[in-house]
Amino acid sequence: MKESPQTRDEASSLHNKMEHFEFAVLCVFWEQVLARFNTVNKTLQKPSLNLGVRGDIYKTLAQDFDILFYLHKKPATSIRDTASRIQQQYEDDLEPSFPDELVSYSGYVNSAFQSEDTLSPSRLLQDLRESGATTAFPNVEIALRLFLTMPIANVEGERSFSVLKRVKSRLRSTMGQEKLSGLALLTIESESTKSLDCEDITKIFAHQKARRKI
Repeated sequence: MKESPQTRDEASSLHNKMEHFEFAVLCVFWEQVLARFNTVNKTLQKPSLNLGVRGDIYKTLAQDFDILFYLHKKPATSIRDTASRIQQQYEDDLEPSFPDELVSYSGYVNSAFQSEDTLSPSRLLQDLRESGATTAFPNVEIALRLFLTMPIANVEGERSFSVLKRVKSRLRSTMGQEKLSGLALLTIESESTKSLDCEDITKIFAHQKARRKI
């Protein structure tokens, strides 16, 4: 075996973990969870996507979960009807008991946040976890996570460009890593770089690197 002892130890450790039953269960679980977001993410990340249509998607998402902002001010019938519509739309994630559960949760919210005009879903989720009420309202917790993570999951990292291509061009393809890092730092701190006196820097560099004949 050509691998180093450290590589063999890491491979052996990963192999032992993969043989556990818990690892297999988590693989199946996350495959099902992530697959539900995969189709939506690919659709929203298409280069040909119309920006107006992406905006409409977010408006629809906000309208579907608008009830979460006003749980302490809506009547039980309105909460149940809206929750039923959300449950039907996300039936793979939310159980049929979600409408009744959200009505019960609205009573808790009404007593805890009655002095506030609007509620923040992120604050509700934080309160659920800190108070330990997640076990009593599991579907509410799932609905809050769906609303908070759906827009974030649509971000595409591949579309972000790097300034590195400006520094490492084809004429600089053999440039060393240390020099490349220095040029990248100069590019990032361009405002400070422009204020430098290049003549003094050139003289100092020429004095240090000058080759003198013996």
